[in-house]
Amino acid sequence: MKRHVAHWTRSLQWALVVSVGATLGVVAFGIAGSTRADTTYITLGELRSRAAELREIAHEASAERLTVTFTRAQGRQLEQRVGSLRDDLDNTRRARPSDDVGPALFLAGRLLTSSHALVDRADSSSAARELEREFEAIVAALIPLERRARP
Repeated sequence: MKRHVAHWTRSLQWALVVSVGATLGVVAFGIAGSTRADTTYITLGELRSRAAELREIAHEASAERLTVTFTRAQGRQLEQRVGSLRDDLDNTRRARPSDDVGPALFLAGRLLTSSHALVDRADSSSAARELEREFEAIVAALIPLERRARP
């Protein structure tokens, strides 16, 4: 009787090991296949959101409703976030080249340059007005890229 129970216990243990291994394999395969597309979509959405934030700051600065100190502080914060997103896109481009990542990387560079200009020229409402148009153009260009990257 003990031998019979031991045999079933070992069989059950092996079945459990095999099923857990298969489950982990399926999950890992699913994550590997969808993560890159999902992260590109999320990164593009964040980049668009940061561009829209910068557009709003530029709009308010051009109407002289924000202080120079606030404009600079917010611009620096967003500039750092945009730089991080650009690095993420660059890593994505190296790991898995895509037709959408290259243009997104270019737009991220433009956004980074424009955000730096906003920080540097925060005391000029006319410069903020020009940059507002640039941020609007970047937002408009990112929307179709984000839609195509949707998983």
